[in-house]
Amino acid sequence: MIPEIKNLIVLFWFLAVIKNFLFWTWLWQLKEYHWGRFRAHFETGKYKKYFSAFWRFKLPKITSKVLILLILQFFLPVFFLKWVNTGGGFKFYFSLLVFFVFSPFISSILILLFQVPTEIFEKIILKKAARKREEQKELLVIGITGSYGKTSTKEFLATMLAEKYSVLKTEGHINSKIGIAQTILKKLNKEQQIFVVEMGAYEKGQIKEVCQMVRPQIGILTGINEQHLSTFGSLENIRQAKYELIESLPPNGLAVFNGGNKMCRELFEKTTNVAKIIVSPDEKKLKHLPKNLKEVDLENFLLAAAVAEKLGLGKKEIKKAVSQLESRLKTEKSKSGFFVIESTYSSNPTAVFSHLNYLGKWPGRKIIIMPCLIELGREAKRIHLKIGGWIAVNCDLAIITTGDYFKEIRGGAMAMGLKAEQILLREKLAEMVAEATKFAREGDLILLEGRLPKGLKDSLLNS
Repeated sequence: MIPEIKNLIVLFWFLAVIKNFLFWTWLWQLKEYHWGRFRAHFETGKYKKYFSAFWRFKLPKITSKVLILLILQFFLPVFFLKWVNTGGGFKFYFSLLVFFVFSPFISSILILLFQVPTEIFEKIILKKAARKREEQKELLVIGITGSYGKTSTKEFLATMLAEKYSVLKTEGHINSKIGIAQTILKKLNKEQQIFVVEMGAYEKGQIKEVCQMVRPQIGILTGINEQHLSTFGSLENIRQAKYELIESLPPNGLAVFNGGNKMCRELFEKTTNVAKIIVSPDEKKLKHLPKNLKEVDLENFLLAAAVAEKLGLGKKEIKKAVSQLESRLKTEKSKSGFFVIESTYSSNPTAVFSHLNYLGKWPGRKIIIMPCLIELGREAKRIHLKIGGWIAVNCDLAIITTGDYFKEIRGGAMAMGLKAEQILLREKLAEMVAEATKFAREGDLILLEGRLPKGLKDSLLNS
């Protein structure tokens, strides 16, 4: 073969392999390098797209870990080229093809192997953070966990407590053990009086490990549902994992439960090792919800206010703090006159039902744009059928952005009276925008629920 053509083939092969490595590194990072979450991703039909979409390009967020992984993966095809026969015959080109086909597995194996030194490094970081926490004898730590509502409750509580105390909180959606440890090492100082910690988990034992590091005196359980069922294995495992926070409290600790959640009510009854309170939302309390918050914020607000009152804040201080808060459902008006509500970090069954219930009370026509939910394990079909039913009751149009359980959502919706043309599968951004803007009129409401394509909200607002 002509050398120039051979060089072009090798260059094309090298770029294609690097593209694959970038994509699979991005996917592992998205799943937080957790085997259970990664495996759960392939319980749906998504893998077919990943293997068939040759031009799919994703770039992982650059961190120290990702940088090391990418450097290692860059040199793999280089060394492979030196190892295979460079004569240009059939064996050479067949070897290139085999390496390319197996590049997703090669990338994944390398990433899994790299978890060994990563875990060693993480244990060092966790020990350092635990020692620093131990030095802060007077620090009050408040742990917050649950299947949903963690971040909103944390933000509400930290804002309230800041009226009277010096408060540190885990930022944004940081809730992993390494993220919490880094927060302690980088931001915790002797002037701070309270540390509000959001705790997440994908398996039993993870919250207990975080608690051993931060040693919370107050624990808030926001609610339990099927979120991450595929990684936990069962709803009972989820319940036990979340309850690790309450079990880790000292004898003089305080456990706070969301009375609006059945499993929280059951765990409240079970708890005997510490003082406990249960906060139950009702119509009377809803009437006193601050005007800058929405009905969907009630449970999170009440949990935060209950703890703030226990720590000595008066109603005036709480009211002042609340005036600075924003609802987790932000409403914006588009140029065409319809409204857009955004709840696009992630989603779970309870949040979807709560938001659909809120949507149903809107006076105009309602549209929901959402993907199918993930990591629901064997409960996925049942939950998506139920979501379909709720969509039919509360919406005039549904645009579903992933096809994993579209059949179940459509089936549930049509069983409750929604027509087939009112529940659509649209996987491309342009198609989502086109369908929504074609339907929406002035005064209508579009809810963006769950992880959706970047630029969707701006495209709708500017249409």
